[in-house]
Amino acid sequence: MELTVEHRDGIEARLHELGWIQPDERILALAPPGAGNMNRTLRVELQERTLILKQAVPFVARYPHIPAPVERLEVEAAFYRLIAGSDALALRTPRVLGEDLANHLLCLEDLGTGGDFTWIYQCPADDRRLELRGQLTTLFHWLRDLHALDLERTVGSAGLAATFGNHSMRALNHAHIFEIPFDSANGVELAEPLRRLVHETGWADVRLAAADRSLQP
Repeated sequence: MELTVEHRDGIEARLHELGWIQPDERILALAPPGAGNMNRTLRVELQERTLILKQAVPFVARYPHIPAPVERLEVEAAFYRLIAGSDALALRTPRVLGEDLANHLLCLEDLGTGGDFTWIYQCPADDRRLELRGQLTTLFHWLRDLHALDLERTVGSAGLAATFGNHSMRALNHAHIFEIPFDSANGVELAEPLRRLVHETGWADVRLAAADRSLQP
């Protein structure tokens, strides 16, 4: 099953088969919930509710020429299940409503429309600080609670390593953060701040390149 807007009938049939939607429920619309890179993601609009579907494919969804491990979605699902035991974390995190391992598919609670923080690059510094103050406080509290989880007690050292090792994705993230952006032939659209940096300093910043090579995934 391919999670694309062109495969609406197949998606609806699979959701019925999995029991994620009721027999009398029909998909009214499919649309991306926002810009994404790694996974295929769609918002499913039903008569009285919406769902978020995510599918891992063996490449980066936005850049199909870049391979990526499909197991990444299983790790993401395990993360959601782990923090569901914390009321403070679960309050601001979508619940897992279903997992289809055969199709590397995840069904998540829809938390509503929103966006990322790329808009802050165009926002004056004073306005940016005022706008972000409350949001950053909430984010820091969430991160504090996340890092306070006693994972050794909850999962155990062996289970923790087996479930969350995720070495393939760590290596891929390392490449995307520390290698690909500094390759002039990367074919990847850079974020505005990095584009400005490249324009001002060029690709051949020896100190930056040396620091990059010293980092390991």
